[in-house]
Amino acid sequence: MKKLIIVLLACLALSCEDETINLEGDLKYGTSFGECIGYCLTEASLDETNFVVLQKSWDTGKESKQFEKTLSAEEVQAIYDGIDLDKFAQLPETIGCPDCADGGAEWLELVIDGESKRVTFEYHEDIEGINPAIVKLRSLVEDLTADQ
Repeated sequence: MKKLIIVLLACLALSCEDETINLEGDLKYGTSFGECIGYCLTEASLDETNFVVLQKSWDTGKESKQFEKTLSAEEVQAIYDGIDLDKFAQLPETIGCPDCADGGAEWLELVIDGESKRVTFEYHEDIEGINPAIVKLRSLVEDLTADQ
């Protein structure tokens, strides 16, 4: 019994030492293709439940397109649950060779403890620690912009 209490106290002490990461502001996500015609740059932001997607072209003659959707609290929570903040904080700013040979780039940006952190990676790559959120964001963008 005494050993069990010591183990429980040790577990509690260790869990109290964990640092808390504070997520602030909007979540931002996007894709880009450097050598393309049409709408080659997509920027999305999530502010509480408001999801806004902006599509832009490298051609200055094309107007940007904007799409909006109000997400349910469950949809928003599913996105945030798909981000391991500890792993995200440890990711380098660039993973692989984003947009090399016009393969495209994706990125995720969060404000953690007052500091903005953006991770850019090769289009449609699976990135440990954020992949479930990226899959949901890709799907939302695709659904909003599919018929445009």
